[in-house]
Amino acid sequence: MYVNGTQVCNGPARGDLKKWYYESVDISPYLKKDQNVICAEVWNFAKDLPDAQFTSLTGLIIQGNTVDEEKINTNSSWSVYKDLAYTENGALFHIVGPGEVFNSANHPWNWMQAGFDRSVWSKAQEMEEGKTLNSLGVWGGLARHTLFPRTIPAMEEKMQRFDCVRRSDLPGLSQSFLKGDGSLNIPSNTKTKILIDQKILTTAYPVIYFSKGKNSTLKITYSEGMYNAKQEKGNRNEIENKTINGYSDLLYISP
Repeated sequence: MYVNGTQVCNGPARGDLKKWYYESVDISPYLKKDQNVICAEVWNFAKDLPDAQFTSLTGLIIQGNTVDEEKINTNSSWSVYKDLAYTENGALFHIVGPGEVFNSANHPWNWMQAGFDRSVWSKAQEMEEGKTLNSLGVWGGLARHTLFPRTIPAMEEKMQRFDCVRRSDLPGLSQSFLKGDGSLNIPSNTKTKILIDQKILTTAYPVIYFSKGKNSTLKITYSEGMYNAKQEKGNRNEIENKTINGYSDLLYISP
């Protein structure tokens, strides 16, 4: 969920098909005078979802606590758009779900900002309302989305930087880009491999800022260790004569 371009919530907590947890968020620090933009990104991997994820119908519920806050309630006044930039890369890992292919030419950049033109977007369709605990349908059936307040603290979210470059095709590569103090320049019409080591086990989402590089491809592969010729990991700190084999995302750059 974003308010005026700033991410304010990531979730909700996982439950099951009969127990959908919701978040309570104070957005007042992110509001400003005049116009405010509240939006959210909703994703669903459907049949290829990771084992820990569950799904029924793709949807979103946002609701204000008071009459004055009802203006942000999700209904047909909301606009919706299917982001065609995202597809699956075909490699399926049931633990984490499929890898992603992102085509930057198809992405509606700055979609969460106030000045973005949403006139061509569709109006959202209202489906079943979220129900409270012990709600029953007209004929006594359970509601499709029975809502519960989150019962555990939210996961920690903070910026992390990769530790170091262990191997690279670029001679004399400066590692300042890992610390946010510089940029990484890849020469045109070249193929470059860079092995980056986090040094510790972590769960995170990579954030990449890029420019130029029209019609180039960036492949990101994740693994907890390198593999030898026999596809054995061995010591996870060792990289000599080893290759990476793991979960991958693809980014097609078309500025």
